[in-house]
Order: sequence, then C-alpha cells, then structure tokens
Amino acid sequence: EVHQRASRSGATVLRARGDDMERAFTFGVTRQLFEPLLALRTDRERAALLGGAAGLAAPAVWAGDDTVPKSGDLLFPVMHGVYWLCANLAGEQPVTMLVDDAQWADEQSLLWLAYLVRRLAGIPALVAIAARAEPGAALQPPLEAIAGEPCTRTLDLAPLGVHAVGAFMSRIAGVPVPGAVAAACHARTAGIPFVLTELTATLAETGIRLDQPQAI
Repeated sequence: EVHQRASRSGATVLRARGDDMERAFTFGVTRQLFEPLLALRTDRERAALLGGAAGLAAPAVWAGDDTVPKSGDLLFPVMHGVYWLCANLAGEQPVTMLVDDAQWADEQSLLWLAYLVRRLAGIPALVAIAARAEPGAALQPPLEAIAGEPCTRTLDLAPLGVHAVGAFMSRIAGVPVPGAVAAACHARTAGIPFVLTELTATLAETGIRLDQPQAI
C-alpha cells in the first residue's frame, strides 16, 4: 500500500526484504535498496549520486562485499556514505524506502537505518519498516531505537476480522468467499495474514474451492 501511494505521488521507491538465511550478508538489505537503482543509471549519473561523501557508500551498495567492514570504527564512514547517497537521491525527487521482514535484516543495515532516521530532518524521504517480534520478545536494539525516534510513527497491526479475512482470501483465490467459510478460516488462523496466505495456497493445492460449502 505504501509502495502504491508513493509511486502515485512521483517518489522514487526503493524496496528490500530481510531474510533469515541472508542475515550474515553485510549490508545485504542496504544493497537491496540501492543496487537495482544504481544499476539502471548511466556511469555519469551513478558517479554523481556517489559523488562526495556518498562515495564512502560504494563498498556497501555497488562494489564488492569483501571490502565492507562488519563492525568497529570503520563501519561509520560507510553508514555516513549511504546516508549521503540517500540525500543525493532525495535531491532529485522524494524517496520512499520500504523494508519488509526487518527482524531478519543484517545487523549493519539495521544500524544504518537507525543512523539514517536520526538525520532525516530536511530530507524529502520516508522510511517504512515492517518488523515482527515473537510473543514476549523484544525487537533488535536498532529497531527499538528507530521506534523511539520523535519522527517515527509506530503502527501495531491487529489481526484481521472475519469480514477482512473473507476479502483477503477472496483477493488471493480470485473467487468470492462466503461468510461461513471466512468465519471458519478466521477461527483456524486467528486472522493472521501470513497464515491465511498459507492456508489459501494449501486449499488450492488440494483442489478445494473457497466459494464452495465443502471448503469448511
């Protein structure tokens, strides 16, 4: 939804997604955000975006990963460089950065996001982060720091209700979902979208149509 709204407003949209199997990839999420855009630019345009202090970002977003520091004092110049890359890009037009499954993002990218959010004043950029914590567990310190920033708006998403479950599954399956089926699926999934997606796929694989009574 944020992607669609940002695109309609004319913003440059950068997207990335954390992955539990890629958490050891230094600046992996950061590279996901910027590398596709840089790859589409000409050499001259890329040099302009990576000009000045932004050049410090090159190891994290464009050059080989073997040159990227993982921790310590050498990490700061890279984070500062990526901040300036973001600022240079926002100088062209507003930027929206979307990071999904941030609980699985690599540590360096999370530290950079926290570094960026503290310095967004005056930059036409929006950072939208989706993260999930296990019940009773806290988010990683960088995500907690981001949530605590004055400019941050935190939205705790509630599970879907019965009506929303029907609409959600209907959109995935491409058929209308009767109220009784929606209620049964809500009872089995607690309205959690991820579980609903998996349930819909499983029912489709077994040949059960959601618009038929036997779906219950």
